[in-house]
Amino acid sequence: MTSTPRESAARAQQDGVHLDDVAVGELRRAIAEGEVRPWYQPILRLATRELVGFEALARWHRPSGIVELPGAFIGLAEEAGLVTTLDLTVLDQAAADLARWRERRPDLRMSVNFSARHLDDPAWVDTVHMRTTTHGVPPSNIDVELTESARPRDLARGSEQLARLRELGYAVWFDDFGTGWSELTHLVDVPVDGIKIDRFFTERLGGRADAVVRALLQVAAELGLATTIEGISTTDQAERALALGCDLAQGFLWSVPLDRDEADGWVAAAGAP
Repeated sequence: MTSTPRESAARAQQDGVHLDDVAVGELRRAIAEGEVRPWYQPILRLATRELVGFEALARWHRPSGIVELPGAFIGLAEEAGLVTTLDLTVLDQAAADLARWRERRPDLRMSVNFSARHLDDPAWVDTVHMRTTTHGVPPSNIDVELTESARPRDLARGSEQLARLRELGYAVWFDDFGTGWSELTHLVDVPVDGIKIDRFFTERLGGRADAVVRALLQVAAELGLATTIEGISTTDQAERALALGCDLAQGFLWSVPLDRDEADGWVAAAGAP
């Protein structure tokens, strides 16, 4: 049976090896050798079920054939300082796939997750731009989603980088808004184009969460921000989200994350807008 990185590290600790050495080494090798690659979850316009784009989600394809979900390795990547390399690797592959899909759907968008750790790197914007445009993808087709897992060291400097990213044509989103380091004040101070409403609220629609979602949508509308609600898994949730005013949505109701070939099928079935 194949072990997870942390199980390997735990065994290594018993042999006198530092806890993180084996796990980090495995992950570093996997990223370098292309084992970590994107899968794609469709993003739909809630009212019409029209395909708007995909969110690129990292998966680890181990040599044994096992495909590991992000929960098994993203935390380790953050701790080991590998998350920025991992994110850029996913962007590179996602941009290559989007370039091919745009031959059929030029308007198709790609959302790519980025740890806020990137904001601490002054060269980050140039790196993102190079990796996107190398594949012939216009920045206007890329949504940069800042994940909630880590807070940038210098938010003011990070905001300057995000402003520059937007000047180049990229859209900037807060992912899982309201469940991590982001706050309502950041919608005023940080230049963003949209927010993703976390599945925490989606799972509780029909109760007090409705008031929170309604308030977030109202704030977003006042600020001119786009919104996507995540984690839609039932028809009732979809209907409630639409009634509250949600525009874009994604979730298992329509599709689990797909490998590249399966996503090809979605693009072909969607056809021209």
